[in-house]
Amino acid sequence: MADHVPGNARDTSPADAPAEAHSARAAESDVSVAGRAVLQTMYAASRLGALWGFESKLAEEALANLTNAIRAAAASQGDLTIRFANDLAYMNEHRLRVDFSGYAAFKHVHDRAARHGVGEISLTGEVAKRDLIEALRVLESKPAGDDSSVDDRYEAARDALARSAATTVGFGPVTEADGQRGKLGPTDVRQAAAQSYLRLVFVAKQSLAAIDDGQRLQARRCRRAVHDVIDVLQRGENVMLALTQVKNYHGYAASHAANVCVLACALGLRSGMHKLVVADLGVAALLHEPLGSDAHADAAAASGHADARPAARALLPHLGFSDGALRAVLAVRDLRAPARDEHGDAPLFHRILRVACFADNQTTPAGPGRPARTFHEVASVMERSDGRHFDPALVRSLRALLGIVPFGTIVKLRTGERAVVQGRRPDSPDPRRPIVRVFEDAQGMPADDAKPLDLAERDPETGAFVRDAVSFTAPCHAFARPADFVRIL
Repeated sequence: MADHVPGNARDTSPADAPAEAHSARAAESDVSVAGRAVLQTMYAASRLGALWGFESKLAEEALANLTNAIRAAAASQGDLTIRFANDLAYMNEHRLRVDFSGYAAFKHVHDRAARHGVGEISLTGEVAKRDLIEALRVLESKPAGDDSSVDDRYEAARDALARSAATTVGFGPVTEADGQRGKLGPTDVRQAAAQSYLRLVFVAKQSLAAIDDGQRLQARRCRRAVHDVIDVLQRGENVMLALTQVKNYHGYAASHAANVCVLACALGLRSGMHKLVVADLGVAALLHEPLGSDAHADAAAASGHADARPAARALLPHLGFSDGALRAVLAVRDLRAPARDEHGDAPLFHRILRVACFADNQTTPAGPGRPARTFHEVASVMERSDGRHFDPALVRSLRALLGIVPFGTIVKLRTGERAVVQGRRPDSPDPRRPIVRVFEDAQGMPADDAKPLDLAERDPETGAFVRDAVSFTAPCHAFARPADFVRIL
């Protein structure tokens, strides 16, 4: 038998890997539970102290619960640092997954800290109740000057806490990377969009395969992937919408399900839905093929998929019998039904899915016999239905989202350069002249760090356009591999 080799070699066998992964997930779950308990009790103590005074009996009980929650978390995690960044909460660098029931607590503590320029709250394991009271008093007070800078407000809060001689509670500033709430840099948005989209395609492929094989559907994984997409759409929708031009990746069914999910979520947000309702819509879109039975008979036949899908009622035990699951099933049960008939308009979920499904299906190439249409052609077809098959308002919303030249379209300039569409000017007189970024020069060499160019820009002396586009090409025709397209976004 070979001797054990020390160093970086792993001592565990492959059979131990699932146990290690489960242990890591359990540890992360423990941190989230402890962190949520601290936020919840901090919210209660802060609110009750501000309403009734920190000397009241209710506030005393809330402070005792907060002290116990902090000490319980510190027993396993050591000294605690609660940090807020980009509408997310972290405890000791572990992201806290805040569900809907705990959102009010997170929002209250986050807003109180943000208005004082506080980005971190540090707590020792032997936290003193007096120090907690002083810290909460500072956070509940109003800043001295509403027009003062973030740094000035932070210094004022830090000095106020220091004057109280608190030693077990401290404040930290907002770090440079977290200076703007909810706003990430362009590189971060591109990376987050690519990761969320590829994960969505993978989850769609796994879910469809599990349903076809009669296995149990991972409904929570589907919902988690949809929530990631919604987060990216709220931070910067252009890159995520550009990724819907990736076609037939991991097969028609998985790619189509992911694209319909992204388009439906974008339309739901544009329609003013709450993001939790949009999540139900996204799950319905991700599973609309198996839920809708023969809704995609033509596309399924073209891609080699069987027409028969499990009945919607067979999937309800997988999704659960919640309102969201019922909405998902009802929305796609009759996907081929008209958007408007003699009984009135169909439900909004149904109309959104119908528009998103048709738009992606018709812009997907289905072999030599059926090349992909442009989105402009598909939108024109939907508009000619006079509201019977497609909701005109939703078609206009989708056209406004994607534009005549959708994000991600590959443009060849008259100078020989190749560029990718990244945006458009709202006041541009010609919607066919978007904002592009050159990724390849006239010699076919990569153009790194190229600045965005506005094709609607005119020469101030002659009035002629500075740049002209020779052709527009969909990424599915311009690149053999989706990774090449994702790399240039």
